[in-house]
Parts: sequence; structure tokens; C-alpha cells
Amino acid sequence: MVDVTIVGSLEPSRIARGGVLKDHLLELLRLRDPGDRSLGVKTLHVGMVEDVTASPERFFCASERTAVIPIPSLTSHEAFDCGIVLGADAALRLLDHGRQAYAAARKVETLEDVATLDVLREGNRRP
Repeated sequence: MVDVTIVGSLEPSRIARGGVLKDHLLELLRLRDPGDRSLGVKTLHVGMVEDVTASPERFFCASERTAVIPIPSLTSHEAFDCGIVLGADAALRLLDHGRQAYAAARKVETLEDVATLDVLREGNRRP
């Protein structure tokens, strides 16, 4: 079994910017139910860390074998379409970091939880 952690923390003013994050979370929850234990353990953990004063923004995706950290684009001033790939030792540390962040987060693991997120600015949403 591979434990994958995807972490993103946003300032409250950017949580559901343009509805893109909300759409993404809805699709994620349609693909896998956080309550599913068919692999023996919970494999999807989604939460919002809303105290950005104590918890700065961060983004990464990690498993037991590798991790990817997005960085600003090398070709565009607005995108984050590049990343740094880390090996197993760093990935395990980031998995632990993600578990700690999840423990402190407000859980967003149902369609109803996602529905309560405010869309702050319409636009850039998938049709």
C-alpha cells in the first residue's frame, strides 16, 4: 500500500478563489470516499488549516517513496507549473508533516463540507 499525502494550505481569502479549488475537491471526493477502508486504512485525508498566521502557505504531494514540491514557473510569472522531486527520506518527513497538518485541520471530507466553502470570485471554473 502507498500512503499519499497532498498538502496545500491557503490564506482564507484564497481558499476557494474562482471556484477552482471547490470544483477540484468535489471531484476528488467523487473519486474516493475518505471513509473508505477497502485497503485496510483511511487513504484520503482532506482538511483546511485556516490559521495562516500560525501556519504559512505550503504545497506538496508525497508518498513513502517520493515527494514533489511545486515551485514558481520557469516560464510564466503567474503559474506554479514546475516542481522539485525529492527522494524517500525527505518524502517520509513530508508525510509526517502532512499528518500533523491534517490533525490540526478542519476536516473537509464530505460533499456537504465542500458545499459550505465560499467562492470568493467567480471565473476560471470548469463548465
